Amino acid sequence: MWNLLNPAFLWAAAAALIPLVLHLMQRRRTTRVLISTVRFLKMAQKRSSRRIRMENFLLWLLRTILMLVLALAFAVPVIRTQGLGNLIGTSHRDVAIVLDVSYSMGYESGSRRAWDTARDAAVAVVEGLRSGDRVSVILADEQPVALLEKPNGDLAMVVSLIKSQQVRTGTSRLHEAVLAAVNTLRESGHREREVYIVTDGQALPWSGFSDESSVPTAGGGGNTGVVAVASATNAAPAPAVANTAPAGTNAPAGGAQPGTWDPDKIDKDIVFFTVLAGPTAPENSYADRVEVTPQLLLPDTTPKLNARLSHSGSAQSIAVSLMIDDAEVSRRTLVLEENTSVTLPFSLPALPAGVHTARLVLPGDGLVLDDTFHFMLRVKRELPVLAVGREKDTFFLATALNPGPNTTGVRATRVEPDALAGQNLREFSAVFLCNALPLPGQQMLMLETFVKGGGVLVIFPGDDATPKTYADWACMPAKVLDINEPQDDARVWSL
Repeated sequence: MWNLLNPAFLWAAAAALIPLVLHLMQRRRTTRVLISTVRFLKMAQKRSSRRIRMENFLLWLLRTILMLVLALAFAVPVIRTQGLGNLIGTSHRDVAIVLDVSYSMGYESGSRRAWDTARDAAVAVVEGLRSGDRVSVILADEQPVALLEKPNGDLAMVVSLIKSQQVRTGTSRLHEAVLAAVNTLRESGHREREVYIVTDGQALPWSGFSDESSVPTAGGGGNTGVVAVASATNAAPAPAVANTAPAGTNAPAGGAQPGTWDPDKIDKDIVFFTVLAGPTAPENSYADRVEVTPQLLLPDTTPKLNARLSHSGSAQSIAVSLMIDDAEVSRRTLVLEENTSVTLPFSLPALPAGVHTARLVLPGDGLVLDDTFHFMLRVKRELPVLAVGREKDTFFLATALNPGPNTTGVRATRVEPDALAGQNLREFSAVFLCNALPLPGQQMLMLETFVKGGGVLVIFPGDDATPKTYADWACMPAKVLDINEPQDDARVWSL
């Protein structure tokens, strides 16, 4: 049994007629010349004619075969001989399907989603297998999900399993999923091994293939076998898919680090196929980041909001609504240029203390999931801060934070350094260390967790800290190399 990966090139076989035309044009012409005796000339002519006709025939045959072979080579024939396979045991195949389930697969073009096309393509791969072939399925999610960790010969069960899957709400890491798929084929023995990557061709999932020189593209196998790029839609496939490559919970063969794509560690006998199920130029607008300043909100503040909007496809004008507690507080209209990102500012009203739900609403497009960006605004009645240090070291800070009995907005608490371990840092928005270093390791871990959770840490080093004190702090923005006393003219003197 054999088939062609690019049957469209068979039309080039018509070029085999060119040698025939040249052969007919070069047929020997007879010229009549009257001489006295022609007996010896006829004998020489007879011998020469036979030789020339044979040479011309062989030349025509070679030219014709060359044209046919070239046309067949561009059609990429794949030959599987069942009879020979039964003798040497290599006829059956183990196939691993990597199915992209990232949220971009939910893009709808016309009345059909890219996910539906991708799922049908994966089912078609399984249904095209013969009895005795086996298949495993890996979902390319934020972390690879192995539906079948080992190739399974129950093809009807695999088809049912694929049909039951739905698109997810996260991104995908194709290179880790492909590594997991390769690992499922490790124990395939002498079987033919193939990996099918079914995705929509978006660039982000391919980012794990950092070395572009090792990325297989249409018509080339690179260091990882043969790769065929097929389009499962009516649209043309993406142009050579700049990052089209086999994109993990397991380490690849050869001992590379888990999750790291190294084509030199992939078995060269594995054949890769990529099926692109999405549109080549999706039209999509979305918000992917929101920043609010100031970060700590109080009831009497009117914060600013900057939203980063991205757009793919041709330029278009859109209206963006900002909703807070289900009420529209602002609407902005802007023109998004082709394949660009912009920052759109909003002014927020003063909000009462409490937690407020907010969202940015963009016009509907083919990808419904990212048309709305949800976030929350937490407004504190007062700003709780913790000052850690001895009374003489925190005197000026505590006075500045609590200047009088009638002031509001800030609630400062002071504790001695050795009492920090007994504090619940979740109750505070900021922590000030006033000549409180060095601290025990457990308290340093508390502060690092506080910073990673969004808290603000301010350090006044004081006289007791040395560069070694900061060596084990993972939350420091820079490495402390030395501590110098300021010169007299650089000191700040109190009046």
